[in-house]
Amino acid sequence: MRSLCIFAPHDVTSDPPYSRLDLICCRNLMIYLGSTLQRRVLQIFHYALKPAGFLLLGASEGIGSSSDLFRLENKEAKVYAKQSTASTPTYEFAPASRYAGRESRHGQHEPIGLSESEIRKEADRTVLTLFGPPGVIVSRDLSVLSFRGKTGRYLEPLPGTASLDLVKLVRQELLVDLRNLFKRALKSDEPVIKTGIDLKMDGRESQLSLRVIPLAKDAPERFYLILFEEHPVNAADAEPPSASASNGSEDDEERGSEADQARIAKLEKELEETREYMQSIIEDQESTNEELQSANEEVQSTNEELQSTNEELETAKEELQSTNEELATVNDELGHRNAELTATNNDLRNLLSSVNLPILMLDRELRVRQFTPRAKRLFNLIDGDVGRPIGNLRPNIDLPRLEALAHEVMESMAVKRLEAEGEHGKTQDVTLRPYRTHDQRIDGVVITIFDRDQPVPS
Repeated sequence: MRSLCIFAPHDVTSDPPYSRLDLICCRNLMIYLGSTLQRRVLQIFHYALKPAGFLLLGASEGIGSSSDLFRLENKEAKVYAKQSTASTPTYEFAPASRYAGRESRHGQHEPIGLSESEIRKEADRTVLTLFGPPGVIVSRDLSVLSFRGKTGRYLEPLPGTASLDLVKLVRQELLVDLRNLFKRALKSDEPVIKTGIDLKMDGRESQLSLRVIPLAKDAPERFYLILFEEHPVNAADAEPPSASASNGSEDDEERGSEADQARIAKLEKELEETREYMQSIIEDQESTNEELQSANEEVQSTNEELQSTNEELETAKEELQSTNEELATVNDELGHRNAELTATNNDLRNLLSSVNLPILMLDRELRVRQFTPRAKRLFNLIDGDVGRPIGNLRPNIDLPRLEALAHEVMESMAVKRLEAEGEHGKTQDVTLRPYRTHDQRIDGVVITIFDRDQPVPS
C-alpha cells in the first residue's frame, strides 16, 4: 500500500493542486483557517476533483459559504460531492512572490507563449462566438449553469429577485414551446428540435428553431444544452398578394390559396402541439394528484397510528397511575408493619432484659437466636454470638448432651427436663421446650435454667 502512495509536503493555500482526483480527505484543517482562506481552499479542492469526486471534512468542519461548489452527501460522515457551478471560480495557484525575483532581475515581464492546444482552443472559441448559435446549459430542473453566446434576444429576466431559473428568464412567447420540447428530451433522452417558431421583435419577423441536446449521458448528474437558431423570413414570402394585381388572375389566386393552406397547416400544427402540451400538463397534474393522494393516505394512516399510539399511551398512563396508587398503598402497609415490627422488637428486648432467668433461644439449625442477660454470663456469650452454633460455645454449666437433647425436643415436640451442675457445685434445673411459631410450626428450642436455691416462678 505504501508503494502506491505519494507522500509530499503540500500547501493547499498556494501550491498548484493535483487534478482529476476522486477523493480529497482534509480533516481538522479548516478550523484553523479564516473564512476568506477557507473559500479559497475549497475553490482549489473543487478544481482538483473529478466531476463525480468527493470531499471528506472533519466532524466539526463544514463548507460554509461554498454551498455552490459542493453538496452534502452524508451529514454524519461529513462527505460532500462536487457539483457543477454556473460560473467558473477564480483560481490562483501560485503566489506573486515567486516571480518577484525574476521580474526584478530582468527589469520587465517575460513574454509568455501559448501552447498549440491553447491556440486551438482559442480558435474554437472564436468560431463558436462568430458562427455558433446562442444557447444555455441547464440542469434537470431548468436551472441555468452557463450562457453561451448572445442570448439577450431570447431571454428576458423578470423584475424582482434575481434568478437563474430558465422558466423565469425566457421570453413568454417561447415558454410553451421550450417546456414542451424539454419534456420530450427528458423522456426520450435524445436530441429534439422544433422549427418554424414565429418570433417578432423590434418590428422584424423571424423564425426560430429550438434544440435541446442531452449532455454527458453517462454522468450521474444530467445536463442539457438548449440552442436558439434564428432564421430571417424572406420578405417576398412574407408579403401578401398585391392588391394591384390584375383582376381575375389565376396565378394570384393559386398563390393566395397556397399561402392560406400553408398558414392553415401551420396553425393546425401549432394547435396539435398545444394539445400535446396541454395533455402533458394534464398527465403531470394527474400524476401530481395521485402522489398527493398517496401522501394524504400515508399521512392519514400515520395520523391513525399516532392516535392509536396516543390511546395506548393513555391506557398505559392509567395503568401506571393505578400501579402507582397500589404501590403507595403497599408502601403505607409496609410502613405500618415496619412500625409494628419495631415496636414488637423493642417489647421483646425489654422483656428479655427484664426476665431474671437464664433463657437461650435456638433456631432449627441450633444457632443462637436470642438470650437474656443472665444467660449471657452462664453460656459465655457476647452480642456478636447471635447466629453462632451452640456447639461452638463453652458454657459454665455441665451440659454434655445439649445438642442431642435439643434435636429430640424438636422431633418429639415434648418438653425435656434435666439436672446439671453449675458454678460452685450448685445444682441447676434445665428445661428444653420447642420454639413454636404463630402457625404452630417448630422452629427451634427454648432453653430455660433455674437455680434451686432461688424460688421458682409459678
